[in-house]
Amino acid sequence: MKLRHLLLLAGLAGVCILIMAHLGDISKFLAALRHLQWYVVVLIIVVQLVSYYCNARYYQAFFAISDHKVNLRRLYEASLAINFANQALPSGGVAGTTYLSEAVKAEAPAG
Repeated sequence: MKLRHLLLLAGLAGVCILIMAHLGDISKFLAALRHLQWYVVVLIIVVQLVSYYCNARYYQAFFAISDHKVNLRRLYEASLAINFANQALPSGGVAGTTYLSEAVKAEAPAG
């Protein structure tokens, strides 16, 4: 089994454990959903996706300085993964930086 699959299963198990632990709080959760303003949730998701796009354009401009052309789609996917890596492993950006160098190693050298 690949490490990615193992981590995915561990994450799903963690979510299941959280759901089971807070099963009695479902009535509070449903009450909170009734008062939720859904347009705010949609707006937050859209703003976050635009933020990832802006990060990808920044990375593209950064690589263009040293004459390396990197696909914007690849950089967008990398910015999503970098955000996750920096959230999961709060190391001051080191985890995200290493992921970025690994993600673009075919188009740009790590140095």
